Amino acid sequence: MRNFDYFNTFFKNKKILITGANGVIGIGITNFFERLILNNCKLKLLLISKSELTIKRNKKIGFKKLDLTSDNFSKNLSTFDYIFHCAGYGQPNKFLEKPLDTVLINTNALIKLSEKINKTGSLIYFSSSEVYNGLSGNNHNETQIGTLNTTNARSSYIESKRCGEAIINSLKNIRAISIRIALAYGPGAKINDERVLNQFIISSIKNKKISMLDDGKKIRSYIFIEDAVNMIINIS
Repeated sequence: MRNFDYFNTFFKNKKILITGANGVIGIGITNFFERLILNNCKLKLLLISKSELTIKRNKKIGFKKLDLTSDNFSKNLSTFDYIFHCAGYGQPNKFLEKPLDTVLINTNALIKLSEKINKTGSLIYFSSSEVYNGLSGNNHNETQIGTLNTTNARSSYIESKRCGEAIINSLKNIRAISIRIALAYGPGAKINDERVLNQFIISSIKNKKISMLDDGKKIRSYIFIEDAVNMIINIS
């Protein structure tokens, strides 16, 4: 990753918005910009989350408690040079419980956020490797897409991520990027996060062992959040 002096210059005087500021990805990206602020970078950073921040932040960082499923959540938002749309229900138990909210965050909220980007700005949308669901084999590329039936219980998450990508590719007047994240883990994960790798970590701390719930033959891709943030910032 380039050094801080480069990014201090690159993001100088930029207005940046991060949604989903309490999630693993949102926390990781916020940590990067907070380090820039502590390094005297003159940027303006606003965080959005549906709940209060779980991490105490620098006083120079703004925060709004907003529900992105609301039709008027963006009414009082100004425009930004960079928007990182990290919000969403990544845990299966969450998107299974709130399927319509999941769809709205990845579609309606994304469209409203696209209207808040300056002409020379960038909108970064976080899709998911779940869009490959249904493909055979282990190694996939960005030209491929899954085959999950819309009647599947997981379709609210997967299909809305696919639709979010379609929205990004339909935005012709701004720079818009979609990133398919493959199961980021690391600092910022909550104790009640039921995704498998987090449960392995919790189980190893609490019980000094890891218990498998299946035969362990499934193959998944994981990325440490700091590595993910390095790539996200470099392509933004």
